[in-house]
Amino acid sequence: MFVVVHAEVDYRSPAHYGDRLIVETVVSDMTSASFTFSHVIRERESQRVVVEGSARLAAVNGSGKVKRLDKALITVLRSSPTRSH
Repeated sequence: MFVVVHAEVDYRSPAHYGDRLIVETVVSDMTSASFTFSHVIRERESQRVVVEGSARLAAVNGSGKVKRLDKALITVLRSSPTRSH
């Protein structure tokens, strides 16, 4: 189970009903118990950035206590494209 421990969002430009949007998501950071998804949402035709944001998720057990990430999950997250800062 995962909980969101931090989230940020920056609205860069408006999107309108009917706009076709592209959502790009990468794993931008990882520790032994958490990882961060970074997102960029663009308008499809112009490539204009609409939103940039991130969310840090922590692994927790059934009691809500932080636990280490599963090794299989770490492998999957590491195989995903990453973005350097």
